[in-house]
Amino acid sequence: MKKLHKLCFVLFIAIFVIPLVTAQMTEDCMGKHIIWSNFPLMYALDIIIIIAAIFAVYVGQQMLSRELKSVFMYIFVGMMLIALHYLLDLYAMLTNNMVMMTFVYMDLFWVLNVMAFILFVMGFYKMNALFRKIAK
Repeated sequence: MKKLHKLCFVLFIAIFVIPLVTAQMTEDCMGKHIIWSNFPLMYALDIIIIIAAIFAVYVGQQMLSRELKSVFMYIFVGMMLIALHYLLDLYAMLTNNMVMMTFVYMDLFWVLNVMAFILFVMGFYKMNALFRKIAK
């Protein structure tokens, strides 16, 4: 299993990071953006993030029980708020609605991320309290 993780990491670096870094090194600051100007890649990334969030929540729901499940709900809801951003982004791209895209990225993105990170912090705080309770 460790080999699979290493392979995934190497593939991620080879497929995404290296081309992005080299493209930014060859373009000036106002040059072409690799992801922003590539709609198929934007669609793919949005879909990957949405599916990964749904899968993580589904697996987490199946794996956890009782108090630990209720603590993780904060983290799951935060994750789904971030996935909601990408779902709205995907919808805006599919409908070619640039007004909505601007609203999603310039305004809603910030609100959803703040709410998600507050939920993450609350979830980890409650998880810490639960683990302390179990340790006693």
